[in-house]
Amino acid sequence: MAAPILTFLVRKRQPAFQWTLAGTICFALALFVVFLVFTEPMNWEIFQWTPQSVPANWMQVRNQWEYSHVARFVFQLIGLCALQVSLLVETPIGRSRHPVTPEVAQLTSR
Repeated sequence: MAAPILTFLVRKRQPAFQWTLAGTICFALALFVVFLVFTEPMNWEIFQWTPQSVPANWMQVRNQWEYSHVARFVFQLIGLCALQVSLLVETPIGRSRHPVTPEVAQLTSR
């Protein structure tokens, strides 16, 4: 929920907005596409199994479930990296965090 709000808040800052939007899209893909389309149907199917009703293709179902978790992880990792890059492109390079006053500049030049 925070990623769409963050995307809205940085909408006027380029290129941070582009990276934030990319991260938000990756998070949305991880949740809405991978989880709801692949993982959750497998969860419901697996939860209904009993030791006597395990189907013959249980390994195929398990593999789809496992691969959907891997895909979700990859999308979330890419999304997180994109959000971190959005911070890095927003941070100025070569400027001190603390302004140097003339007195401090004199002390350091000696």
